[in-house]
Amino acid sequence: MELTKSRTALLSACITCMIATPSQSKPFLTIICDAPVGARVEVGGPALKQSGKMFNFSADSFTGINPTFIVDDTDLGTLTYLFGDTKSATDQGLKQRPARSAHIVTLTYEMISAIETTGSAIAAFSFYPEIGIGFFTFHEAKPISGADAKAATFTAKCSFAT
Repeated sequence: MELTKSRTALLSACITCMIATPSQSKPFLTIICDAPVGARVEVGGPALKQSGKMFNFSADSFTGINPTFIVDDTDLGTLTYLFGDTKSATDQGLKQRPARSAHIVTLTYEMISAIETTGSAIAAFSFYPEIGIGFFTFHEAKPISGADAKAATFTAKCSFAT
């Protein structure tokens, strides 16, 4: 396997992190993404049942928001993220969500993936540093939007800093 500059930098940061024992935590990896765009599907719910449809597909986005993801050097198993609300949520007057955390399941040169589960929902994040892209997927049962379930998948160009 050939080491590129980005792989060498990430490897150096990993080794430094393992050797050093800092008294204060520092970002080990910071990922900042462009505004994600994608699609949402709603399943069931009163409005769809009334129209005779089972699914409703629509475009969705996090317009004007740059999601930020941080891996702390004291906990390489947790991804802390700040993710704003979708345009439709903002239009409904919902305020921005606070920082959250997800469990990192893969942290390699090729891919970084994390998952968060809460009640009846799951969020999955996958990043590909070499091509500078991130995928964000959300599944939720009984969301407040009136559907029985919904799923959304977004993509965004991302930058990575160690």
